[in-house]
Amino acid sequence: MDTSALVSIIIPCYNYGKYLSQALDSVASQAYAHWECIIVDDGSTDNTADVAKPYTLADNRFKYIYQKNAGLSAARNTGIAASKGKYLQLLDADDMLESNKLKLQVAELESNPDIDLLYSDIRLFDDQDSDFTPVLPAIFSKPRVSGKNSSLIEHLLDDNIYLPGCPLFKRKIFDVAGGFKPSYGFEDWEFWYRAAMCGFAFKHFAPEGTALLVRNHNDNMSKKFKKMMEAKVVVRTEMVNYTDAALKDGFNHLDRNYVKALKKKQTHLLGLDSAFYNLRYGNIAKGAGQLLIHAFPSENAYKAIYEGMHLVRGRMKDKN
Repeated sequence: MDTSALVSIIIPCYNYGKYLSQALDSVASQAYAHWECIIVDDGSTDNTADVAKPYTLADNRFKYIYQKNAGLSAARNTGIAASKGKYLQLLDADDMLESNKLKLQVAELESNPDIDLLYSDIRLFDDQDSDFTPVLPAIFSKPRVSGKNSSLIEHLLDDNIYLPGCPLFKRKIFDVAGGFKPSYGFEDWEFWYRAAMCGFAFKHFAPEGTALLVRNHNDNMSKKFKKMMEAKVVVRTEMVNYTDAALKDGFNHLDRNYVKALKKKQTHLLGLDSAFYNLRYGNIAKGAGQLLIHAFPSENAYKAIYEGMHLVRGRMKDKN
């Protein structure tokens, strides 16, 4: 095996045994053969271990690790720490990879050493579809951005630009930027922001056969709205702190005035995130005050106020 181009696929699994076999089958079906797959059982109480066992017995490229429940970020960090690949591929246990993702993306990274991360598109498939046929085109609506430094960072301010399984990236991103921090649904966004701040170059690269196949079902974490809103405030606070550290430590590849302006933008967005959470779930008067303070300096003041009003209506609807 050519270990210089080994891909480590990291699959954390917590009580998703019912989906795991499809994820593992999509790995086994990859046209690119130089991979290892680290299955991290994050303290599951279902049949995750039983599902994983036949794969590890049949193919030594599959490896199984059990740990006490510590959360998604910790499971990803455990898997990456145990892996040996030059490139890293994240895969949630309920999703799948199209068969040419590794082959085409490894070839692109190997031929373009200045690119550190490639990301593909997504396709959704219905959880009730027994054939697991994708039923919707890629709908992740963020701009398809390629670049580095400020041209990339600006697109990561409001939200993520892809889902965790879309990128194939160099291990050195993890080594330099650090691991995933505990959160609930936004831990990867904060990780990619740190990577962008460190000067790594991202490229949108999505030829046919490279998509992440995303299962649409009621267990998706993105549907647990309150916890996601709480997590966004936590993660945004970490991003503000990281930007402040960049000012103090001196990121030489970034203009200092740009980083100052970036911190101001992040602080403003943190105010809006806090306002939205309070309007929907917390202190509504505090949320209204935060919205007034942070909406009007925004380039999208009308949009921010409209979103705030929408959240208040949702809160009132819940009470009725």
